[in-house]
Amino acid sequence: MRIEMSDITIDLDTSRGRNACAKQYMGMVHKIVNQHVGQCRLSKPEIMSAALQGFTDAMNDWRKNGDESAVPFKTYAAYRVKHQILA
Repeated sequence: MRIEMSDITIDLDTSRGRNACAKQYMGMVHKIVNQHVGQCRLSKPEIMSAALQGFTDAMNDWRKNGDESAVPFKTYAAYRVKHQILA
């Protein structure tokens, strides 16, 4: 399973590739977390924990949900992060 990001290809099947993916998208996760701080009764660390669980789920499930080219990984990951925070 690979994600194309400009000139970089990340392999989600290896821990090295998953770490690189997490580093690439951590800014997006922080942005989503900051958007939800103060909008619910959870503290920022609790929101971050939920967001990271959602991101991990996205890395694990992205390809299982069908054709990965139908939905870009970034879109799918953002959806999963937001869904986990609001769950």
